[in-house]
Amino acid sequence: MASAMETIALLGAWTVLLTSTAGSVRPGLYPRNIAMIADHMNISGINPLVGKAADSRFVNLVDAYDSRLRHRLKKASAGAWVSLQEAIYTWFPGPSFEAPAEIKLARQLGADVVEMSTVPEVIIARLLGLRVAALSIHQF
Repeated sequence: MASAMETIALLGAWTVLLTSTAGSVRPGLYPRNIAMIADHMNISGINPLVGKAADSRFVNLVDAYDSRLRHRLKKASAGAWVSLQEAIYTWFPGPSFEAPAEIKLARQLGADVVEMSTVPEVIIARLLGLRVAALSIHQF
């Protein structure tokens, strides 16, 4: 995803809206519900910036999911009568689905959804100075 994000930035974009499908580990998030990602946990041990030589690789992820963009998405969804719930996203590297013990761990850590992408894209986007919002539709 690095080359795709770099291309987006070179074309002059300043915002990226990421989408994914994910599994819910939070009661009340049902299939086809839409969650707006408010934060994430990278428990994969993988980071797409490992190996970069510059100090720019130390990306601040405190506000990785832009609060103004999240506010605008909330307003738009309310205006369209679409339910949108905030969620904490946990990244597992895949390609296999999570084991029951991993789901239990994610839930205990405070995760609402689990999935196999998005987090590396967010990290790269933030490295490039892009504002990020992310939506996830729940499959199970």
